[in-house]
Amino acid sequence: MPGKWIHKEDAAPDTPAISLRNVSKTFKLYKNPIMGPIKEKILRQGSADYYQAFDAVQDVSFDVQRGEVVGIIGLNGSGKTTLLKMIAGLLPVDEGVIEVNGRITALLALGVGVHPEFTGRENIYYSGLLYGMSRKDVLDKMDDIIEFADIGPHIDQPFRTYSSGMQARLLFSISMSIQPDIMIVDEALATGDSLFIQKSSERIRELCKSGATILFVSHNAQQIEQLCQKAILLDKGKVLSQGTASEQMAVYQKFIHRKEGERAKSLEKDEYEMVSGNGRARITQVGVRRPNEEYDIAFYTGDELEIDIHYTSDLTEPTDVSLFLG
Repeated sequence: MPGKWIHKEDAAPDTPAISLRNVSKTFKLYKNPIMGPIKEKILRQGSADYYQAFDAVQDVSFDVQRGEVVGIIGLNGSGKTTLLKMIAGLLPVDEGVIEVNGRITALLALGVGVHPEFTGRENIYYSGLLYGMSRKDVLDKMDDIIEFADIGPHIDQPFRTYSSGMQARLLFSISMSIQPDIMIVDEALATGDSLFIQKSSERIRELCKSGATILFVSHNAQQIEQLCQKAILLDKGKVLSQGTASEQMAVYQKFIHRKEGERAKSLEKDEYEMVSGNGRARITQVGVRRPNEEYDIAFYTGDELEIDIHYTSDLTEPTDVSLFLG
């Protein structure tokens, strides 16, 4: 049975703004992206002949209450953007149910909803109409949007000539003018300068105080902890954990730490070659650890470390060992 995306703008006030129940999404990775889909439809042979199934989102369930700011965190490829696109109604739901209660605005990627040949001013006008604003509302808000974007005379230049930072500023400014019930932001602040990020964060806080619900994706731990009350950690399309933003960022850092450790182990070599000297002294083992702990291979910046070096030597007298860490 196919999944469902249900959108209501007049739901009861006590219902969650966003509710997900056992939501999944699978993509077909075709061996031949052109002929594969055609052969599958015409010949109707086994799927293994044409594509490999990729489970981007797997059995995800959670609720977002009205007025909450919730961060979605995880490594690249964990399913964050796919999940947000389904919540926004931009991707069909394969399995499960998504229910969205309220007027929703999504800022998911640079360039979405704008025309590269239109000027910034023209894109504000047409994007506002696409968002459902009246012509009068767009014109009334035009000056405020331009002032917030703060891109100067470039506002009358084609959008394609903008830097990624300028594009982000304009798109964010347009989306901030809508006054949505629910807003979805996917790394929209990643390319802005520090002053604009601060200004945008303040605007998000104003939306929060007005009762808006926000889903926020960012790899910036400080942004997540400052803006969000809750956070949801995804990995390989599944929910690993959810809770307060500070707790989940700590879990996320440990998760990254473990992943880096696993990667480092895969790069370890059992045999070492002599790189200098005459061979009369050889290092046989090197161990790194925090004081009074077991040896490890991944550490946090600022950790106090001990380096133990074991070596053999055919020299009969005590020898100084020099160590250079480059």
